[in-house]
Parts: sequence; structure tokens; C-alpha cells
Amino acid sequence: MPCIQVHLLKGATPDQKRTLIHEFSGTLTRILGTAPEYIHVILDEVEPTDWGYAGKPTSDLFPARAAANKAPAPAGVRQADDAPRV
Repeated sequence: MPCIQVHLLKGATPDQKRTLIHEFSGTLTRILGTAPEYIHVILDEVEPTDWGYAGKPTSDLFPARAAANKAPAPAGVRQADDAPRV
């Protein structure tokens, strides 16, 4: 029985989570031929203070987005509310 575990920053809506589960399950069914009732998808939400990269917590790298409890933009992509870091 396949199991997909996804780690993501807190902030996804229930509809977004449903879509993730549906899409990952559909992909496994299409590629592996596994019946959907045997596929498990685990969404593991993480606080921005508990997830880090580039040597810093995500909450430090994207403070405005972390405060709003949203996932950060991909690396190298600045958002309007993200001031450049020196």
C-alpha cells in the first residue's frame, strides 16, 4: 500500500488539502495502477518557525508571509511584502 507524506508550511485551506490528496492519489493510481482505497496521503503541516533552509528559520526569511501563516515563495522569488535581505 503506497503512502505519500507531504511536509508543508501551515496555511493551506481545507479545499487545497483535499485537492492535494486527490491529485497525489490519482497520480499513484495512474502510474502504479494502485486502487485509490489502498493509497494513503499524509499532510504534515509545519510552523514557519520549525522549518528552515539556507541556515535560517522560514519565519526569519519571509517574516510577513510567516506572520500571515502562508507558505513562502519558492527560493529566489520575491513577493511584494518581502523586503530584500542584506
